[in-house]
Formats: sequence, C-alpha cells, structure tokens
Amino acid sequence: NYIGVDPTGKLDWGNGGPGINIVNDNNIIGGPNPNDKNIISGNGGSGIEMFGGFTIFFPGGSKPNYVQGNVIENNYIGTDYTGTVRIPNHSGISMQGNVDSNFVRKNLISGNQHHGVWMQLFGNSPTRNVFTNNFIGTDIYGTQSLSNNDRGIYILSGSNNIFGGLTISDQNLISGNIGPGVWISGASSGNKIMSNKIGTELSGYFPLPNTVDGVLIDQAAFNNVIQWNLISGNGRN
Repeated sequence: NYIGVDPTGKLDWGNGGPGINIVNDNNIIGGPNPNDKNIISGNGGSGIEMFGGFTIFFPGGSKPNYVQGNVIENNYIGTDYTGTVRIPNHSGISMQGNVDSNFVRKNLISGNQHHGVWMQLFGNSPTRNVFTNNFIGTDIYGTQSLSNNDRGIYILSGSNNIFGGLTISDQNLISGNIGPGVWISGASSGNKIMSNKIGTELSGYFPLPNTVDGVLIDQAAFNNVIQWNLISGNGRN
C-alpha cells in the first residue's frame, strides 16, 4: 500500500491525520518479506499511531483497552519508495497509553518531521514493546543520514520496552537524527537499549552522528538498561 503518497511513491499526498491508526489487537502492517512493505509517508499525524485508552462505565469505573500483539514489519515510514528521500509524517511511530507487547521490526523509520519513535503517557504508559532491526534516521542502506528532525527514539513515558536484544542480530541502527538518538525521560523505567549502533553507519566503522547525544536519560527516569551498544560519533555524549 501507498499511504500518504501519490501512485508513484515519490510525492507527498498526505492524509490529514495518521497514516494508520491502531486501537485493537493482532494486526499485521507489512510482512516478513521486503516486498510486503507499505510506504507510509507525508501524513499530518504519525505514520502509524497506536493508542490504548479506557472504556468508561456509567455510573462509574473504567477498564483499560489494551493494544497488543500487532506486528509492524518491513515498512518505509517517512520516506519515498526508494528509501532515500524524505516525505515526512509528523512522527514515525507513536505509542500512547495501554500499548503492550507489540513487535516493530525491519522498518525504515526516517525523514519524519519530529520523532522516529515516540512513547507517551495516557493513564498508563506503553510497555513490553520490542523493536529490532530497524533503521531510524538513515537511508535504506544505512550509510547516509535521512534524519528525523527531532529525537530518533523518544520515550517520554514507557516501561520495560526493548530496543535491540541480546545479540547483534537484534540491533537497531539509530543514527543521523537531528537531536538525541535515544531520549528516555519522565518517569520511564525498565527500558532496555541493547546491542544497537547509535551514531555510526551500518558497518560501525564510520560516524553518522545524531547531532546531540547518542543516549540521554533525564528527569525521573530510573532502572533503564543501556548495554552492549556501539555509541560513537555523536554530536555531544
């Protein structure tokens, strides 16, 4: 699918809101093969917005509506069909509220107006989401900057999310962003940033800097794990 671009995949024909809005479970956006990709670009909201709110009962009480088990795989989010030209969404992928245990892998999340990935509070925080093998802030080849114009990954509120994994085969490439590569803020806790390249190109032998910090943790964030990453070449820390 082409979502927010013209039929050639080259021009911005963006929708006014998100390209795709996910409020339920077990959807597949893209697929395991590169030819399954969607081009999700040029939209006024996030390319993909995931929102888990609450059902309010009368005369009182509520229950959370969890958004779980979705797979987002092999998409271009914020670029044209070549993966080398920016067609920005507001942000790439945003998660807000009860967004729990989803899988985001092998996507190009670059060229967006604000953040590549953005996690926010709505009653509860996104939790236990797993991001592997994504390029965030580079072109499809992982050699040139195709910057998100703010943070690569912004965990404003999130807990126990995993970016990368135990081995290099799980790595994300988080480079070339205008701002920190990863910013963990608010009261975010238990997030794991593991085995990624942050501030280099794909081979790891040449810098491809995020313009500020590689990783920034501030405010009341606690018990987050930064482990086994290559964090080099960035504009500050």
